[in-house]
Amino acid sequence: MTAINLFPAILIAGPPHAGKSVLAYHFSIHLKKTKTPFILLRTTPDGEGDWFLEAERGVGVALRQKGPFTPELVDRAERAIRHRQLPMLVDVGGKPQGEQFRILHACTHVILLYRTQAERQQWQAWLDETSLIPIARLQSDLHGQDAIWTQEGVIEGVISGLDRDQPRLGKTFHLVAERIAGIFDYPPEDILARHLHTAPSDAEPVIIDALARSIGVTQDHRGYWWHPQQIPQALDWLPADGPIALYGRGPVWLYAAIAIAALPHAFYLFDARHFGWMHPPEVIMNAPRERADLAFRAEETEAGLRLYIRARARFLTPEPILLPPLPAAATLILDGKGPNWLYAALARALAPRHQQLLVYDPRTQQPVLIHGPGLADASFLG
Repeated sequence: MTAINLFPAILIAGPPHAGKSVLAYHFSIHLKKTKTPFILLRTTPDGEGDWFLEAERGVGVALRQKGPFTPELVDRAERAIRHRQLPMLVDVGGKPQGEQFRILHACTHVILLYRTQAERQQWQAWLDETSLIPIARLQSDLHGQDAIWTQEGVIEGVISGLDRDQPRLGKTFHLVAERIAGIFDYPPEDILARHLHTAPSDAEPVIIDALARSIGVTQDHRGYWWHPQQIPQALDWLPADGPIALYGRGPVWLYAAIAIAALPHAFYLFDARHFGWMHPPEVIMNAPRERADLAFRAEETEAGLRLYIRARARFLTPEPILLPPLPAAATLILDGKGPNWLYAALARALAPRHQQLLVYDPRTQQPVLIHGPGLADASFLG
């Protein structure tokens, strides 16, 4: 029997250049301000996929993939939607065809954005073939004025100002944004309880927000701001000598450091995008080939050996990670965009092989020490 996903997935549909991505972005900003847990998933092959759990810190996973839709991209997008772990906004491409319609069918609700009546009719014909619940049908007029024709039931009207550089968000935007917030109104404590109920039974759950509160991590209206100097305190707070199940929003270097600290015991993490609770995948050293969706490049620098990580696909799956042969080095720096599970897997595999292991932090543009001599000082290394 197929499990029913109770979290809504709202599709933002419409033709190209109607302002869907701008609208999705500003919906996400609105939801973050209200501290609504959600995921923003961009399924267009040249978009960015970010997930926002509770209060987003402004630093998200963003994996770009240029080029056309591929069957693999469609499969991964559909899987991400069907296995969502939070309410989800889905920004879909403007010209679906063939198997791409599976992405539409995986959602639960829809907001239709169009510019002309011909575009509305075309998209409405496609949507009529689905069971999606309509929230709004909006005519996008970049330089016009907002208008609300109906707001009981399906919202209909004009939305203006969806400019990427100078947006003007008026009454239509705010009406629809509040409707979304109402649909996404799941109490955070209920979501946490639901996720923890499925946590691995052999591991001690570690909730990052509780950890942050315990050690005094700075907090503002957007959430907690972690600093590398807090790594030693975080590691001291962890349960001693046993498996760890890590849950919540945090920088990849924090995930990597805690993953190492759990050794030699098991380490689990909660992937809010779509995998839920999971083990980091196996890392195969000295692999004779590389994955089609994930590449590595090593470069020797004055600071140490730098391992660049390059995602070649929109959605990385936790399959075995194939690492090429690496030159011997006392210090290794991991650098590149990737999900927490990828960094956790690499950290656990590489820490025993190097005296020092660091993770490059794009926010500070400095490598963060997560393993080895000097960790107690919790300093940046350049």
